[in-house]
Amino acid sequence: MSFKEIINKLHRPRKNEAADENTSALRKTILSCLGIIPAVFIEVIAYLTLHGKDIGTDTKYAVITHIAAALCLLLPLTKLIKIKVPALIRWIPVIVSPPAAFFMLEFLTHNPFDNGKGGADMTRDVILFNISFFVIALFTLIFITGRTAPAVITVTAVPLILGLISYFTVEFRGTPLFPWDIASYGIASTVLGGYDLTLTPLILMIISLAILTCVVAVVWNVRVKFPWKAVRPVLAGIMCLVSVCALSYVQTDRAISDFRLYPYLFTPGHLYKTNGFTVSFLMNLRYATVDKPDGYSSDTAEDIASTYESDSDEKSDKLPNIIVIMNESFADMTALADFKTSVEIMPFIKSLTENTVKGTLHTSVVGGNTPNSEFEFLTGMTMGYLPSGSIPYQQFVKSESPSLVSQLDELGYHTVAMHPYPASGWKRDKVYSYFGFEEMHFSDVPGGSFTGKRYLRNYVSDSGLYSKIFDVYEEKEEDTPLFVFAVTMQNHSGYTGQYGNFTPDVNTLTIPTNEALTNYLSLIKRSDEAFRELVEYFAAQEEDTVILMFGDHQPNDSVANPILYFTDSFYDEQDIEASENRYKVPYVIWSNYEMPLEEVGDTSINYLSSLLAEAAGIPKTGEQKFLLSVREKFPVITGRCIIDSTGKYHPISDYESFSELREYAIVQYNYLFDKDSLTEEFYTLK
Repeated sequence: MSFKEIINKLHRPRKNEAADENTSALRKTILSCLGIIPAVFIEVIAYLTLHGKDIGTDTKYAVITHIAAALCLLLPLTKLIKIKVPALIRWIPVIVSPPAAFFMLEFLTHNPFDNGKGGADMTRDVILFNISFFVIALFTLIFITGRTAPAVITVTAVPLILGLISYFTVEFRGTPLFPWDIASYGIASTVLGGYDLTLTPLILMIISLAILTCVVAVVWNVRVKFPWKAVRPVLAGIMCLVSVCALSYVQTDRAISDFRLYPYLFTPGHLYKTNGFTVSFLMNLRYATVDKPDGYSSDTAEDIASTYESDSDEKSDKLPNIIVIMNESFADMTALADFKTSVEIMPFIKSLTENTVKGTLHTSVVGGNTPNSEFEFLTGMTMGYLPSGSIPYQQFVKSESPSLVSQLDELGYHTVAMHPYPASGWKRDKVYSYFGFEEMHFSDVPGGSFTGKRYLRNYVSDSGLYSKIFDVYEEKEEDTPLFVFAVTMQNHSGYTGQYGNFTPDVNTLTIPTNEALTNYLSLIKRSDEAFRELVEYFAAQEEDTVILMFGDHQPNDSVANPILYFTDSFYDEQDIEASENRYKVPYVIWSNYEMPLEEVGDTSINYLSSLLAEAAGIPKTGEQKFLLSVREKFPVITGRCIIDSTGKYHPISDYESFSELREYAIVQYNYLFDKDSLTEEFYTLK
């Protein structure tokens, strides 16, 4: 018997031909051993998750996990001992898998039946709407493959993987998984070592039940037969069409209206809990591209730009060096609630008064997505007009783009970017070149830009990064002003674990001690000490220098939640004003000479480079003059909200109610998506 004939007998035995006894026995033996690997896998991860831990009320999850492992081992044996399973029972995995996939996804991050207020996160109609997408996917795959097992495995495994990614995404940065996050897998994989990936008993149980479902689907696989060969391809085509229609429908306003879905992207956590992961994820696909704002045309953008005339690029004799530090997760956590610590966290920054401007900065992100803060600072554009969770560096910045960097290059500055991490993270190496940086330093460049620099935990310390700035400054040409944009890594999450080169020295006094919070506060204290080194170094230099330092965002929930919990300060995410405290970080501008900029108070990152231009006394572009004009009425605009000059909060979706913000949206669309008609004079000096 040929190999091909054996394969045919294993997979497609003919009715009119008796099965070869040896082949049949081999097939049954293989099937009977099918459950060994998944059973062992479940028990191994159960041991790693549960060993040595007090799981308390989660005992039931552990019991169910062990039962699932046992069933994975025993069910395939039914083939060996010839237990005949009725055809109707063999369809159980098909019937169960769509709702099981839905609940598995949701329970990874929240209980859809309990919102903590005596109600449910989701209505019955929304639950059914989510499940319908799994049903459509299931039957599409059944008709394409002609078998139930591949369809059930896919409908079970893919949601499990996405759900786990979303769970860890929420843990790390406080927001769920977005479609465009898939493109971020490279940078995510490089920093996973800094996080605690420990599973909970609940998640362990969900994984084990998903694996059991896949095993049952294989053991009880059903070959779908039709009286005519053409029926299955026709049905597969119909289901593919239904899939496309369903995907198109969920991205419409009609679906939002029909199912009363929550529509506001500026609160993604509430969006995913209320609408369900599947519906929310598919809804967000509509925002992968950005629509033109109402009233947009290239002529309109040019008319707006022509109102603001750029200054001359005539070079001054005293252009100051400009050093910008975007400090990873640098924040004053008393923005959330008042609490006391054993020592002052930022004594040096708080002591600065002479030639210093300090204030509160509102960010568009929290817990992660650092490049969005970079984008806002370097371009003057805002995340408020872009999809929530999107990453402009990866999605929208694809060619040479005017920026603060190109402006300073016109003025004769030597422009340097540095980040002590791999160059490919968030495509920084490409984007920085698009913005016009002449020199770039990353951790993985030939020769090692940060070799020999000081580390704290597993990252180059702020002090180590600043010593690299000193090196660049001392090597520059004497009459050439220097611009450095440095993104730190010292304070990057995660915040648990012990390190030989880091001993926490800050304790909380008015709230219980928490490892993540204690470690984080101790890191911020180190940042304050390092900033002192930076300021004192340039205070001793003869050349005029301006230094700006600001946080890119607050740290993740592992730091924030203990503060909120023990001070009873938890807020409703839909309360824009209360939740905005989670998006506040400090900024400080210091110079070693008399600074022309006065106190400006609260602002947002998109305005910060324009304010820096004022502080440094350099010629401003038309864009910067436009932004400062908008800022007079709307000092804060972020990816979530607008704060007007009276202090009133507005959701970002209200921007269309204000003419200045509509013009801002037109200018931004022209900058990002209509570069063929870009008004160059608006972004360059005369």
